[in-house]
Amino acid sequence: ASNARGELARESCGQICCARSELAAALLSSGGISFRGLKRYALSLTSSDGAIVRRYFSLLKQFWGVTAQIRTLSADTLNGSVRYQLVIPEEHSLTLMGEMRLLDDGALFGVRTVPDAELTKLSCCKKSFLRGAFLMCGAVSNPEREYHIEIAAPNVEFAQFIIEIMNDFEIFAKIACRKAKYVVYLKKAEEISDWLTLMGAGAAVIAYHSFEYVRDRIAIWINPWSDVENTGWQLGYCETFYEQDGKTEKVRSLSSDGKRGAYLLIYGFDPYNISVYDPASGSTFKMG
Repeated sequence: ASNARGELARESCGQICCARSELAAALLSSGGISFRGLKRYALSLTSSDGAIVRRYFSLLKQFWGVTAQIRTLSADTLNGSVRYQLVIPEEHSLTLMGEMRLLDDGALFGVRTVPDAELTKLSCCKKSFLRGAFLMCGAVSNPEREYHIEIAAPNVEFAQFIIEIMNDFEIFAKIACRKAKYVVYLKKAEEISDWLTLMGAGAAVIAYHSFEYVRDRIAIWINPWSDVENTGWQLGYCETFYEQDGKTEKVRSLSSDGKRGAYLLIYGFDPYNISVYDPASGSTFKMG
């Protein structure tokens, strides 16, 4: 996860519309908006990754000319870890929230739980929104253990907004409620790769595919008959005997329809050069 976030934190942002979308996602997903009174708000972003905080410091300076303050937080309550906080000057808060389309007089404290749809009408802005949400509250697992990527949304409205954006790119995620958070997640390697690619983490995608290839090669080396490519073939022991050259040998059955014995392995027990007999057609073919 740290490698993917580090790569995304270095991703360039060349348009102000994308900067608005990404900053809005970062603030909403991390709870970085505090109500201070009528038309008064405090904006801040907190992360354990200094590169993420520096990214938004640069975006504020580049597109709005705002110089934010970076603070270092360290306390016993944080288990000795260091966190970094970006504090935006309060005099710029109202202007920034207006540009990000987060203000709504009818909403609680005048702040929307999700931005106006106009903010993410362009594909580039949708990708930037996903990037901002992932940088602040996203995680991707180590492929050595499992395939999993998620964004922990603060409320169900924000989670549904993330789902709608992903659906526009034909990536269909799921939602689960966990510890007062609504987690948007994927568990398939191909979908995880698509999600990372959308956000701009190309190197992380390459690393994911590289490990998947190595894992499959190792699985085949350990068990040459394993169904690594999920073709539906199954190989198991059966009580069938085959006589060849005057010798009776116990063989294995290979099934493609779940019924043991549909195909019979008749000779060639070298796992990389075996022959299979199909009793239905009476034909023999090579496998391995």
